[in-house]
Amino acid sequence: ILNRMPRGVSLHLYDTWEGLPSDWTKARKEGSFSCGGVPPELNDERAQIHQGLFVDTLAPGSNFSFVHIDCDLYQSTKDVLSRLVFKEWDVVCFDEFFHPHGDERRAWEEFSESSDVDVCPVYADGERRMDAEAQAFVFRRGNDR
Repeated sequence: ILNRMPRGVSLHLYDTWEGLPSDWTKARKEGSFSCGGVPPELNDERAQIHQGLFVDTLAPGSNFSFVHIDCDLYQSTKDVLSRLVFKEWDVVCFDEFFHPHGDERRAWEEFSESSDVDVCPVYADGERRMDAEAQAFVFRRGNDR
């Protein structure tokens, strides 16, 4: 990502790098996906690492043009969405939007219904299909009012 980013644009990474904060599925227990609490080494001044839980590191009212959510858990996804302000043409993309547990999708649906946003879905293959593991939305009207 950094190699393709223009100068003057930053990449913000939010994570504990300690894995899931609680059980997600029978196979994915608390601590799954852990990197031992060690964030990646990115030798680029444009990369900013924010280590910790989202509720502790992501400031309320934060805005980013592109947000990739890979929280897995409902509460984590809800925590992120509740702290973000979206503007017209911002993009949010989910990693596990169609996971059988539906945690990211449920948090998104609650957020979008309660915040009066207007979004346009983006499909990876250009087709209007709802069968991929990633889903993205472009904001036509954000919650920045």
